[in-house]
Amino acid sequence: MRKMKNNTFIFICVLLSAILLIWSCEDSTSSENPAPGKVKLVNKSPEDVAVETGIDAEFILGSQPPRDGIIIQWHPVQDNDLAGYRVYRSTSDSSTALSPIANVRSQSIPGKIDTSYFDKNVVAGTRYYYRISAEDADQEGPLSSASDYRLEDVCTLNFPPPFSGTFQWQWPLNAAPDRFIFRLSKQTAFGTYDSVLIKIESDYSSPPTWSLSQLGIDSLAAGQYRWRIDIIGSENNNGSESDWSYFAVP
Repeated sequence: MRKMKNNTFIFICVLLSAILLIWSCEDSTSSENPAPGKVKLVNKSPEDVAVETGIDAEFILGSQPPRDGIIIQWHPVQDNDLAGYRVYRSTSDSSTALSPIANVRSQSIPGKIDTSYFDKNVVAGTRYYYRISAEDADQEGPLSSASDYRLEDVCTLNFPPPFSGTFQWQWPLNAAPDRFIFRLSKQTAFGTYDSVLIKIESDYSSPPTWSLSQLGIDSLAAGQYRWRIDIIGSENNNGSESDWSYFAVP
């Protein structure tokens, strides 16, 4: 009888030790490999800056007919085991209506996973809502707050080139912009472009034709230039941008 009791006691001790060991391992694993943190989206920059950040319209190169996509940016999540990011989208401001549309795994800079996504599968006139999450090898972090944008159709640039001292473009057929931006920049010795003029205008006509004097410029120095027209819609985060048009001043 005593031997049976001893065996029972030993069995219970072994069982408790096993349970404690499993619990300890699970607790250690969860503390050593927590889920990635919450993604923080980049705030949308003001319209009158040379370098635009946050969520915005962006021209799709080579698109026929010409149209925009929506680019969204976020801050990197610090995680030693980070595998990438997951992009969710919906057409309503509700996390329950979200659908995953992309996994971001690319590395434009070695060792740094990209923190932007260019959504080309969108149509003008629809407002899209985006949320981002970070992922490691075996789990997904919480969703970011939502950021949204509504595209307008894009302008058609008529001239230049060749440069004759005036700029002309056409509004899209169904456009009635609240405001628009004329952007002009000059190529540097490094091949990049520095802003020469960012002019926000509240009045518009169709088709507009602007001279240098109307832009407040006496003349353009010799060099390579580019220009485009951004539409600013009447709603928040609403607009479009045309493709860049390039020209030379001898």
